[in-house]
This record gives sequence, structure tokens and C-alpha cells, in this order.
Amino acid sequence: MEMGDYFDYLIKFSTILSTIFAGWAAIAASSAARAAIRQAKISQDALIIDQRAWLNVNLLPAGDLEIFPTGIQIFVQAFVKNIGRTPALDARSNIAVVHDMSLIIQKLKDLALENEKSVPFSGRMVLPGEEYGRPWAVTFEDDLNSILEDGYISSFIVGVTTYKIINDDGYHHTGFAYSCERFSEDIRIWHPLRVDVGNIPKSEIVFSAISGGFAT
Repeated sequence: MEMGDYFDYLIKFSTILSTIFAGWAAIAASSAARAAIRQAKISQDALIIDQRAWLNVNLLPAGDLEIFPTGIQIFVQAFVKNIGRTPALDARSNIAVVHDMSLIIQKLKDLALENEKSVPFSGRMVLPGEEYGRPWAVTFEDDLNSILEDGYISSFIVGVTTYKIINDDGYHHTGFAYSCERFSEDIRIWHPLRVDVGNIPKSEIVFSAISGGFAT
């Protein structure tokens, strides 16, 4: 091999190696950039979760439970509290009664959708640490005789509070579900509602949180 050919070979080989290393460096830099973007997104999401508004809802009986041949009416008081660090915007709630636990999830989805379709800014702002009460008369209308079990009916109060936060433009929801039972002083137990005893006084009504609730 002539000396000139040898140097040409070395130059070409060095050029190939430089191109390979440059490609590797570009790939590594691109991967590092993507990792940095992912980490920045994770940090931003964590900051939003830490600083955003979160609404919590608790239910209490607010009156006697009224029983009719065509359904029942339950008076409740919903207490909505912002346990987050920034205001919740345009908060509005919707509550209903179902008689079958299998209907809870779908009813919660329906209520959330109804809230989103309601008039914008028809709700209220809830400041961090603020709590407000909202009374409701919740009616369940149906032929009670068709859903009774040995004279008793199971009642579940479900609801959704929908609101916005200052960190994004989407809707956020707090879904909740409670069983409605009667406390019998004579036998010291909770049991479903017996519908042939007339109205049930507030002092004997018990709400118990059950599975099905969610927060977004």
C-alpha cells in the first residue's frame, strides 16, 4: 500500500468513526432532552396536585324521611369543603337516590355529565378551608311494591360536586355515595328502610359512606 493510500484510508476511517460518534451523541442528547421534558411534566403535575383545590363532601340527615306509595323523599344536608390550597371555581352539586347498589356507578356518571352541561358559572367559588352547607330534598319516585324485599327497601344517596381549578380549564368532580338506613333502638342495629311504618324521624336515620365515590 502506498503511503498516500494509507493516509487516505486513515482519513476515511476517522471520518466514519466521527460520524458514528456524532450520531450516538445526538441520540443520547435527544434521549436526555426527552427525559428532562418527562421529569418537568411530572414535577409540574405534582405541583398542581399539591397546590390545587380539592372538594370533599359529607352528608347528614336534615329532616324526616317521608314515604309515599309512589316513592320516598329524603331531606339531606350536603357539606362541601375545600381541603386544597387554592380556590375551587364554579362549584355545583347534584344528588339523587337509587334503590340498587349496582346502579350507583352509572348514576354518578350521569350526574357528573349533567353538572358539566349546566349553565357555566352558575356555581360558587369555594376558598381554601371554606365549608358551606347545601340543603336538598331528594326524591325517589317508583312503585315501591315492585322493588320491596319483605317490606323493606334499600336506599342509596349518590351525588357529584363539579368544579374547576385555576391550574387548567377542565372539569373536576367529587363523587360520593351513602347508604340510608334506620337505626332501631330496641334491637340496636341498622337495617334497610321498612316502608309500611309511615315517616321515619330524622333521629333514626343513619347515613353511611359506601364504595363508589371518586375524585378527579
